[in-house]
Amino acid sequence: MDTNRKSDLLSYQNKTFDELYIINTLIQMTKSSCSEKEFKGVYYGTTKDKHNLSIERNEYITMLTLAEDRLSRLMQLCTSVENMISSL
Repeated sequence: MDTNRKSDLLSYQNKTFDELYIINTLIQMTKSSCSEKEFKGVYYGTTKDKHNLSIERNEYITMLTLAEDRLSRLMQLCTSVENMISSL
């Protein structure tokens, strides 16, 4: 493979990985914030049933965990592709 083409592919791969990393960090921050509020029992003075709010918040935490897992898989795939490109 042409060196310039290989370099371009690795550059795109690095940019893709960086974006996935940023998204993963945002998900982790959001999940951490939800978890912290849930553990501290923060309900913002709402009249909504606290039990239902807790259930809803835990569902969000679960969805964020699933998204985080999928992003981790994508990041592993990016690393595999980068290794394949580098070995060419």
